[in-house]
Amino acid sequence: MDKSPLTLQPGVLNGPEARAVFADAKIHGYALLGVNCIDSGSVNAVLHAASEAKTVAFIQASDGGATFFGGKPQGDPIAGAIRMAYDVHRASVQYGVPVILHTDHASRKKLPWLEGLIAEGEKFYARTGRPLFTSHMVDLSDEELPAIIKVSQEWLTRLAALDMMLETEVGPTGGEEDGVDNSALDTEKLYTTPEDIATAFLALNPISSCFTIAAAFGNVHGVYKPGNVVLKPSLLGEFQAETARHLDLDPDAHPVDFVFHGGSGSSQTEIDVAIANGVVKMNYDTGTQAARFHALGEYVFAHPHAALCTLHPVTGDPLKKQFDPRAALAASEAGMTAEVLKMYRMLNCNNILAS
Repeated sequence: MDKSPLTLQPGVLNGPEARAVFADAKIHGYALLGVNCIDSGSVNAVLHAASEAKTVAFIQASDGGATFFGGKPQGDPIAGAIRMAYDVHRASVQYGVPVILHTDHASRKKLPWLEGLIAEGEKFYARTGRPLFTSHMVDLSDEELPAIIKVSQEWLTRLAALDMMLETEVGPTGGEEDGVDNSALDTEKLYTTPEDIATAFLALNPISSCFTIAAAFGNVHGVYKPGNVVLKPSLLGEFQAETARHLDLDPDAHPVDFVFHGGSGSSQTEIDVAIANGVVKMNYDTGTQAARFHALGEYVFAHPHAALCTLHPVTGDPLKKQFDPRAALAASEAGMTAEVLKMYRMLNCNNILAS
């Protein structure tokens, strides 16, 4: 189906606005790209790409990324995430881009991080009538379903009062990312059951419709050898059908807004099948990390003397313009922007905004 351009103001969206984007995505067959950012350079790279592609940017941070953004040697993920949020609020308007601003993977031990962000968010909402973040993620996927549902219900209630969304994970993502190591999990645990998805949806939907579910269908964080990961995105269709059955809806109704974790390295076919079965956002971190670092490496290889010297060792010419950090960081940022643009094309989310 042809896309009908969305009319959205630049800046950070609230939960209902983001939910409207997700509804449009399911109608028109696209998904947003959730990019983990760690500093202003990565934020700029995503906003630049979204501006060029005429799409909605989805910027997110883990507690580790937020800690790095904060810049304090001892680490403060609350201060770092708040600093990032204010930066995104201003920069998104500068770039003319609507943004869904999100925090990623908060396990039970990291819930105090979200508590600190909620405290700041409540003050921001009281001043502006808008949320500081669009959404937060609660990840209790290493616990039993009743615990996942209980905590998710509590957080969805709190977030709905601030016009925010919740992302919850039902079924773990394999591999390792940002200190969370699920690489030793049994393979069968990487696949959620239809019954668990339906149970979680039915427990959350009466509170608010502004939530997404990260379901497990073989997802793995990081990079891996071909054949080591067996993604089964068609399972998402079974999850949708089971949930629709409980709601007395058509089996193809697709009531659940799904998130695709561990998207780096996925094939076009896997992405297409996931989108067709209700994925509205795909997380992408390893791919942008690699693109940014490889672009930086290419710059250094192109200017080897500047990497070690202030003057050319043979000619004696100054190398200041080459070792100026702005030049190297701009090249790195451009590499990340190019990777994000490539993924926008794969997710079919180009040109979704009205000019």
